[in-house]
Amino acid sequence: MAAQEEAKRLASNFVGSEHLLLGMLREKEPIVMKILDYSRVDPLSIKERIEAETVPAAVLASGPEIPFNAQVKKVIELAWDEARGLGHSYVGVEHLFLGILREGSGISGKVLNEFGININSAK
Repeated sequence: MAAQEEAKRLASNFVGSEHLLLGMLREKEPIVMKILDYSRVDPLSIKERIEAETVPAAVLASGPEIPFNAQVKKVIELAWDEARGLGHSYVGVEHLFLGILREGSGISGKVLNEFGININSAK
């Protein structure tokens, strides 16, 4: 829900990994906050960098829900892999965050990498 709200706030026609990450930051997800704190990265800096990289859509999609883009679908697949690899039968925020890091090609992966946060530093 938070990711869809972030996509709407930023006038996007889709939910991307950047919106997932912004939703995690907005909700102050403990595992994400812990990783950022450990890495000495201010969550506001991440938020500002993502917002600077995000381009609003020229024409907004109509309807109450905004679809996930292919990148988010890949993040979710990777999150399932992470969850199974850790012996979990659910996908939590921590798995989604690791999925974002493993996918790495979108705005969120790029921004996190700029701040020195990658799959190796997060595990």
